[in-house]
Amino acid sequence: MGKVVIKINVPDGMEEFVRREVENFVKTLIEKEDLEELIKGFRSLKGVLKTKKSAKELKAEVYDEAIY
Repeated sequence: MGKVVIKINVPDGMEEFVRREVENFVKTLIEKEDLEELIKGFRSLKGVLKTKKSAKELKAEVYDEAIY
């Protein structure tokens, strides 16, 4: 199996959260052995994180998750 390094821009403080989510997403799809679904999933990730929360609220949320 090969290794891929992906560089994306995320809001400050969200790096670990995004890394974990992408890894979990890929693991789930690889376990299903559905490569077409994996490709569709990555194409759907293109763009920005849509949220009504401010960057400050997102940082606080990530901080709270890290504590617990």
